Amino acid sequence: MLSVLVGNTPEVRGELTGRLSRQHPGAVILSVSVQAATTGPYPVVQRLTAVGSASDDREAHVSSGATGDPAVILRQDLIALRRARKDVHVLLALPQEVDLLPFLLRLWRSRIGADSLDDHYDCAPVLAAVDPTPS
Repeated sequence: MLSVLVGNTPEVRGELTGRLSRQHPGAVILSVSVQAATTGPYPVVQRLTAVGSASDDREAHVSSGATGDPAVILRQDLIALRRARKDVHVLLALPQEVDLLPFLLRLWRSRIGADSLDDHYDCAPVLAAVDPTPS
């Protein structure tokens, strides 16, 4: 299952992620940041992967930043997670800089004949947290 989480501030997105991870203790949290590249047309995509239900017992892995299309990079990460654990529930926390609808369309569009049906996720609702007084 794949849950997509967004928020207009890092604090509310973090709170939403925390609440969902407590409700789904075995879920894998894939938290993403996207920064403009200093050279070239593609941004730098940093990913933090965490597994566990509470911050004190959560195992975290930070990937080195990758330069490229964020949808392609995250699609590869999601396929790798799915292949590692068939029953994985992923909480994908996206930064506010991502234009959500076009991004999700690119993320979920697969190349014909390139993906196995076993690599696909059941989609959970997209959840948005809004801080009415962002700084």
